[in-house]
Amino acid sequence: MTPIHVVAEIGSGTFTRRGAIALDSLLIHQTCLRQGRLSVDASTCSGDIEIPIAREPGGRFYLASVSHGKPVARELQYTNRRPAIAEMQALCDPQATRVINISLGANKGYRIPRSITYYERDELEWWAIGDPDGVRDLLATITHLGARRGVGLGRVMRWRVEECEPWGDGFPVVLDGKPTRNLPLDWPGVAGSRVGFGVLSPPYWDQTREERCFTPETQ
Repeated sequence: MTPIHVVAEIGSGTFTRRGAIALDSLLIHQTCLRQGRLSVDASTCSGDIEIPIAREPGGRFYLASVSHGKPVARELQYTNRRPAIAEMQALCDPQATRVINISLGANKGYRIPRSITYYERDELEWWAIGDPDGVRDLLATITHLGARRGVGLGRVMRWRVEECEPWGDGFPVVLDGKPTRNLPLDWPGVAGSRVGFGVLSPPYWDQTREERCFTPETQ
């Protein structure tokens, strides 16, 4: 395991609901896909899944940062669904259907905003302690990052995974006293960081595992 620097060259705007993308989560997802064990519950991310990233000595989390990038522009887009009123009027039997609710249920219309972010140099980057060849292999098949990938957001043009020089004590999870990922409150070297509630290891969406921790200021 060596210090590595991971860069994703992004060819479009990116939409992330939690503000950052965890490298260890990406690698676990790809490993689950290859093993045919992907499901919608947290059991797929149990501790028996091996990824080419080192864990901290206590085994509580992986030594990998979340994504970091400098936002240079933002764009507001919308996810729209138009109630098919004209079609309903043309196709429905007026004797059978007198009222169709377009504010609730299957016929509900909506207009949901989302903030699209563009980054300096069109890049997102991570730091980690791991095996560069193993990380490179797992990332090679990831073509999009973040949410709303199906409409082309977060398109990855190229991955770069290279060995790097660590910046000193704290690499890769503490930089200049600031955490680069969620860290437990007893982790050394963190100074003046904000404290919130977060999850220390994948799956990060499992809010039942949240605890008080240091949280990164990524965007």
